[in-house]
Amino acid sequence: MADMIGFIGVGTMGEPMCRNLARKSGLEIFAADRDPAPLKRLAADGVKAASLDEIAASCRTILLSLPGGKEVEQVCLGEGGLIAKAVLGWRPRVGMDEALDRFCAYARERVVNA
Repeated sequence: MADMIGFIGVGTMGEPMCRNLARKSGLEIFAADRDPAPLKRLAADGVKAASLDEIAASCRTILLSLPGGKEVEQVCLGEGGLIAKAVLGWRPRVGMDEALDRFCAYARERVVNA
């Protein structure tokens, strides 16, 4: 798998973070968001709009910039979320707040220790 980064959530905070990553990393960046407008703007910097499925299948590093724990849980643990798409070799590593800690525990139990 080539070095590609997935970025989910390119709103007010995520869009400039994703743009900076695309400009400075030298890596291919795939981004997903409910709103197509920031994805269109990011295309000028080489960011490719992608679905959650495409990001999960192509990227070993996936960054989230979402409004809160509820959205993180939905994207990661919800029906069709990232954990449902996890593949051998994924190593969830986060710990920013309680929701993410719960996500990590769930992911380790379901993916890493499987």
